[in-house]
Amino acid sequence: MHKTISFKMRYLLGGLLIILACIKSDFTVAQNTNVTNINVNELSDDQITKIVDEISKRGLSDQEAIAIARMRGASSSQISQMMERIQEARLQMSSGTSDTQFAKSNDSLELKQNLDLSVKEEIQPNNLDETFGYSLFNSKNLTFEPSINLPTPKDYTMGIGDVVVITVWGASQATYQLPVATDGAINIPDIGSVKIYGQTFEAVSNKIKARLVNIYSGMSGEHPNTFAEVSLGALRSIKINVVGEVNLPGTYTVPATASAYNALYLSGGPNEHGSFRNIQVIRDGKCVQIIDVYNFLLNGDIDDNINLKENDIIYVSSYINKVRLSGSFKRTGLYETLPESTLSEVIKLAGGFKENAFHKNITIIRKTSSELKVCDVAENDFDSFVLQNGDEITSGELLDRFENRVTVNGSVYRPGSYQLIDGMMLSDLINKAEGVTQDVYLNRAIITRLNEDGTYKNISFSLKDVLDQKWDIALQREDFVTIRSIYDMKEEEYIAIEGFVNQPGQFTYASDLTLVDAIFIAGGFLNDADINEIEISRRLSFDEGQQYTNQLGHIYTFDVNRDLKLSRAAEDFKILPFDVINVRKAPGIREGGTVKLDGEIMQAGSYSLDNRQERISDLIKRAGGLTPLAFTQGAMLQREIKLSEQEKHQREMMIEKDSLVGLTMEPYEQVGIRLDKILARPGGPDDLLLAAGDKIFIPRQMGTVKISGNVMNPISMTYKAGKRAKFFIKQAGGFDARPKRNSVYVVSANGISETTHTYLFFKRYPKVEPGSEIMVPQKPESTMGVGQWVAIGSAISGLAISITSLANILKN
Repeated sequence: MHKTISFKMRYLLGGLLIILACIKSDFTVAQNTNVTNINVNELSDDQITKIVDEISKRGLSDQEAIAIARMRGASSSQISQMMERIQEARLQMSSGTSDTQFAKSNDSLELKQNLDLSVKEEIQPNNLDETFGYSLFNSKNLTFEPSINLPTPKDYTMGIGDVVVITVWGASQATYQLPVATDGAINIPDIGSVKIYGQTFEAVSNKIKARLVNIYSGMSGEHPNTFAEVSLGALRSIKINVVGEVNLPGTYTVPATASAYNALYLSGGPNEHGSFRNIQVIRDGKCVQIIDVYNFLLNGDIDDNINLKENDIIYVSSYINKVRLSGSFKRTGLYETLPESTLSEVIKLAGGFKENAFHKNITIIRKTSSELKVCDVAENDFDSFVLQNGDEITSGELLDRFENRVTVNGSVYRPGSYQLIDGMMLSDLINKAEGVTQDVYLNRAIITRLNEDGTYKNISFSLKDVLDQKWDIALQREDFVTIRSIYDMKEEEYIAIEGFVNQPGQFTYASDLTLVDAIFIAGGFLNDADINEIEISRRLSFDEGQQYTNQLGHIYTFDVNRDLKLSRAAEDFKILPFDVINVRKAPGIREGGTVKLDGEIMQAGSYSLDNRQERISDLIKRAGGLTPLAFTQGAMLQREIKLSEQEKHQREMMIEKDSLVGLTMEPYEQVGIRLDKILARPGGPDDLLLAAGDKIFIPRQMGTVKISGNVMNPISMTYKAGKRAKFFIKQAGGFDARPKRNSVYVVSANGISETTHTYLFFKRYPKVEPGSEIMVPQKPESTMGVGQWVAIGSAISGLAISITSLANILKN
């Protein structure tokens, strides 16, 4: 358990031991290092600087630091040397000339690492299964450090080494600092020796004041003009011994005001075999106090924490009994018990039971001389059952069940669980629940009853008979009564209103509802509603649905004016549950919209459609006709695409996967038209009907032809009337490598394409118009290797040989 310290580290830690041994609580170091052998002059400037910083950080005065050092056994010369070094360091730090303030030498780093070590970490148990009370003397937050800043107690016993301070003020002034010599006396100038050893501080104070009257006459009489005060300048240190089953047994130097708990904390408290309930303070060979730590832990009682005296011995014996508590106790774990401790006493040590604990009886596993034994202790026997060493006490939890509960649920005013009392009947439970509600279903209710074997059985009854006092039944534990509402016993009734109303949707059905009532509930008609034929769809009745027919339902139609008035016959028609009312759009209502004309047109711009039969030629006429430079063969029509949400989603997916070449999310598609034919024959098959959103563009006359694709010199050139595509391909240098001659096609200026045609072995290339583009595709590269061609050649050769052989056979 003891921590060993090298010769080098003893001097490295020596400076802090003098001032800070108590502060850091490094008790093992304090115990194993002889402070009197430390040479303060050998401490480095960096170590002195760290001491100054630590004193400042702790908020200590120089006098308090000196008192702590003296308590640790430092001599007066060591303290004097240390204070000189500290004052020098402070002067250097204040003047800014110290070059060691932030030094990080190997020694200072090693010092920090060792100071961070705590003996408390060494004496922690090897596992978490520690005895209750163990952490008390091994906590960094509870130190039991003896205070040196309290007034001297009146019953403090004077000893050798104490310094008595006498202060005289008034007509005469003087101050004396008188140490108690080895003969037990102090020597007061002009008075002589005064014996004070072994006397209380209060008696010594009175005794000194009485002797001072001999030289200060002003202190006597009814009106004194001289006064005196007696105090202690510094507390002496005493040596005490902590032995037995403790973590760090040994001799400790402590202030004369230290108590037994201070010494126990210095030694780390009882170890895993030590007793917390039988700690003896031995003085002059006699036990003067027995300490039970559990009194402090459980009751805050420290009456047994007596002050120590020189050479006191604190003896920690081995424990006699330990028991383990587990289960539903507030604090579980190991507890030390006295020889006659009962079960109720140890339950009190554990803080009692948890709120969900089963404490009708407790199970105890006891270790006998040869085997284990189970003891069941009833609650009435807790006070008399005496525990033994090694007992394991277990408390279970309450069962998730009720011993006197009955429940009613459903159409009563206060559903819930109620106490079952002797002789309680079903009618009594209904009365406790404030009776049934107005919408209660009277024909039937159910009691679900728990059988002895854990199964359930059903008891049905007429609730009307119970309310009329014609039938009743006695209730049992965990009976569950279910009472229904009339609305629970049928499908939820609603009506639906769809179409051109302000608030379409489903609405709760109410009796005596008419068609205009339903329209009113839906917020009335929209402007485009057809009020002349409102349709009501009604499902088949229950009786009609019992036979199979082709009939699916009933359809009724009515007309309603804008003021929500019906004819007499329609007023008498009542809406039934699940009726669906459809208000359609008026047949004459259609969206007009606009079309846009652009390009070589006399009056380009947007035009509203006012006629469903309006065609392209009509719109050209409305726009004042074409300009002289209009190129009718190149006119193009773009038509708006109206996609559903599902179609938009599908198109997005195809675009992401590149599954459709040329597919875009543009809202328009190109329609190929021949404006020259349309104007030549208005109203003919080429003269398309216009649609809202159409865009027509008429370009200027074009005199060029573009040749693209697999040609030697892709180029645009002047249009030659009457020439076909092959002529222009030759003008572009002819075909390049691997052309697909059969797939040459021409795209006209209006977007219409024409491909090459083959008649027998002759190719007929398309005609070309101004503004056209000739496209020559390229054959894909062959993926066949040399081996594949060799294999094909071998197969052809073999086939030729076979044919030759067959011909010879037939010839012969």
